[in-house]
Amino acid sequence: MYEKQFTNYISVYLPYGYDENGTERYPVIYFLHGNGGDSTTLLGNEATVNAFDHMISSGVVRPFILVAPSYYYDQRHKLCDMDIFVKELREELMPMIEGKYRTYAETPDEAGFRASRDYRAICGFSRGSFSTFFLFDKMLDVSRIFLPFSGAIGLMGESDTTLDT
Repeated sequence: MYEKQFTNYISVYLPYGYDENGTERYPVIYFLHGNGGDSTTLLGNEATVNAFDHMISSGVVRPFILVAPSYYYDQRHKLCDMDIFVKELREELMPMIEGKYRTYAETPDEAGFRASRDYRAICGFSRGSFSTFFLFDKMLDVSRIFLPFSGAIGLMGESDTTLDT
């Protein structure tokens, strides 16, 4: 376990028709925001949520849970430490989300995450794309799908795990 040094925030989208008392399980998508965003960037937009609901209710996509965390430890200066974020994601966020909501993880621990990796995706936009690339080799045992959108990989390197802009 690592020492928590900051407070972080998440937004969670539950699919159209989600029943707290139901038995259906859902795939989960962890969506990482871009440089100017935060945990509300994608899900704070009513049009986006309505689009997800419509796609699900019309059968275009199967129901899913989307989790939008912020990875900044200093929102004002847009500072992040991806090594700390990996630990936070694996040790706090995934157990909290997948222990509370009905994902394919039978148990909210490493064994449950590994067994359900086919039903988990990590994606991101812009700086979140960079973060998705960074997470690839650190999360491949618990996530099968990685979708980086609109990001450059030219900055990636061992010395770039702590980013500031």
